[in-house]
Amino acid sequence: MNISELELPSLSERRDEQTLWVFTRMTNEVNCLNHLLPPQRDTFILDKLRDHKQYPVPHARTARF
Repeated sequence: MNISELELPSLSERRDEQTLWVFTRMTNEVNCLNHLLPPQRDTFILDKLRDHKQYPVPHARTARF
């Protein structure tokens, strides 16, 4: 049997799903990890931007990029 016959998600799909699950729970104010998030951006400003994100996206330099 191979993976496609078992209909198992790939590792990258599973990692993306788990990351989204953790982040979604983290954004809840009662979550113990919520204090680790940066402050949310002002919604008044976000409404005027074309491509807006609720949280600022960190930029990191690595040897890979």
